[in-house]
Amino acid sequence: MNGGASALLARLAAAPGPGIRIGIEQEFEVWQDGKRLDFRDLIHGLNVDGLRLDPGDVNAYRLRSGMVLTCDEAEAEVATPPIPVGQGVAAAVVAAAAAARATLEAVLPPGCEARGYSTHLSVSAPGPADAALAERYARTFGPAFAMLIDRPQSLGIYIRPRPDRLELCGEFVEGTRLGAVAAFAAGSTLAAIAGQFPGETVLELLPCHERFGYRVHRSSTGVDLYSAGRLALLRTPGGTTRLAQALLQEATALAEAQMARLGAAQDTAGLRAIADGEASAGIEVSGSELAGPAAPATASSYGMGIHRWQNGPRAVVPRVATWDRSIFEVRGACGPARYLAVPSTALRELAGALEEDFETVVDAILASNGTEEIGDPHTPSVHADLPADLTSLVPEEIPVDGPGGKQRGKPLSGARAGKASSARIYKFLPPIVLPLPRTPPGAPPAPGQPVEPPQAAPEPSSPLPPPPKGGPPWGVLAVIGAAAAGIIVVAAVAVSHGGSDAGMPSPTATMAPPTSESSPAPTKSSETATASPTPTKPAETATNPAGSSPTAAPATAAPATEVPPTAKPPLETPVNTQTPTATSTPTPTATATIRPTETPHPTNSPTPSPTKIPLPTFEPVPTSAPTAIGVPCTPSPGTVCR
Repeated sequence: MNGGASALLARLAAAPGPGIRIGIEQEFEVWQDGKRLDFRDLIHGLNVDGLRLDPGDVNAYRLRSGMVLTCDEAEAEVATPPIPVGQGVAAAVVAAAAAARATLEAVLPPGCEARGYSTHLSVSAPGPADAALAERYARTFGPAFAMLIDRPQSLGIYIRPRPDRLELCGEFVEGTRLGAVAAFAAGSTLAAIAGQFPGETVLELLPCHERFGYRVHRSSTGVDLYSAGRLALLRTPGGTTRLAQALLQEATALAEAQMARLGAAQDTAGLRAIADGEASAGIEVSGSELAGPAAPATASSYGMGIHRWQNGPRAVVPRVATWDRSIFEVRGACGPARYLAVPSTALRELAGALEEDFETVVDAILASNGTEEIGDPHTPSVHADLPADLTSLVPEEIPVDGPGGKQRGKPLSGARAGKASSARIYKFLPPIVLPLPRTPPGAPPAPGQPVEPPQAAPEPSSPLPPPPKGGPPWGVLAVIGAAAAGIIVVAAVAVSHGGSDAGMPSPTATMAPPTSESSPAPTKSSETATASPTPTKPAETATNPAGSSPTAAPATAAPATEVPPTAKPPLETPVNTQTPTATSTPTPTATATIRPTETPHPTNSPTPSPTKIPLPTFEPVPTSAPTAIGVPCTPSPGTVCR
């Protein structure tokens, strides 16, 4: 490698390192005319000022602002450039999230709306992905982070170990509370790297779905943490319990100490307010929250990863852009091209060198032989060619099923981190079955309600002999009872009319069996048949004018059809207060004439009772008829004079 190229690489290597950084990914649902759209169908048709240079994400556009616009399944995702953790980091994160929303809304078609879906925060954790660190973080800081970022309807959080970072995923958040959440994420991650953890909580960790990681469900603690809130009792491995508020206080103190070490003590003020109960935690926020100022994104050095420099035949063209490094193709007037790998943190130095002496820098790179293999992303280098498979440049991730193909935790399919669905919020909670209210035995039903059928008797503890085939002869008994009732009715009619058929109302209706759900036809006063469950006394009965009948008979008589009753009605013995004669029409009394095929009508003086339907009163065949004093007795069939 010539001196010019070596000098350039030395200059790039002297650029400040990445340090401790935090990045935010904001995911949005895209809606139009009340329908949710799949952003994968939209993104490549939008007017996006960026280039697709990420070998690990074919949908990702690196923008000139340094942000990345991509898809995460059906949702739109905007990732901000990493932000150094130091003084002012909370406000910087809030502003970057607001710029992320503005970036998406600027490219959406007219009529589309962006709705927050989830938020991912990544904090520097140098080295390969550390599964053990992620698991311990989930069991210690996890419940506290969930209380801060999630909402009352959320499902839970993800803790994912990634190369050079730890990713914390939860419900969508922006505005002031995002600054507090970011301060906790940065401080707690740094504390975990330093081996400082709050007391462990007994959790049932679940695996993530899209990438390897650990899921802390809202019920992983054994209680619904999001419903119980700060007063939730959390179990410890030692068999004791403590309040979730105590865990939140302890975890916050550890995060504050790490942020103060980096000069960002003032950035934890919002976090301290939440921990002390002066501000609401995420799981205590039920309404909407104010977003940060919707200002456009400020230029970032990460945007230089897609910049193109050219002067005549000499050109520096971007070919690969990731968060860790960018690779440029360097072309000259003749000869093969070379490829310059630059750490993302050194992009500003590269731009300065090219602006100072573009031709000298390009010629020095082209004159270099270059190395064959692209190595550490944080070390600048020159190469003769790019690898055939650019995905080899992507840092190695832990397989989704965990190291060695096994992941501790209970497999579960479902929504992603922080997502809520009215059908899945309480998936792990047992259903509450409330018994239907039943009327106590013997109590009358409410007016207008049907009588509830009796409950079936419980099964006997020992087997009983089966009933005989064909069942009991209730049908035969019912027919016999109906026949007997009919004979009694006919006899009563004959007696009340003095043995004559003149003046007897014609049968017009079919007799219906008296059941608990049937209702007789209303009388002229619109009273129902349930008005009198007991026979009316003679003194309480209002008589009709002479010569009138209790009911109006139709002009055409219909033949009576007798339907056997389901149960034999009880016979009542009425008091006969009238003496029938041969020359007078009897006046209806309590023993008014009942047509054998019609349900009886109530009297004008009912006795209310909602539990009983009146049964017809029948007059038995007398062996002798009493005669009033001074009135001669006229013999008639069925009547014996004394």
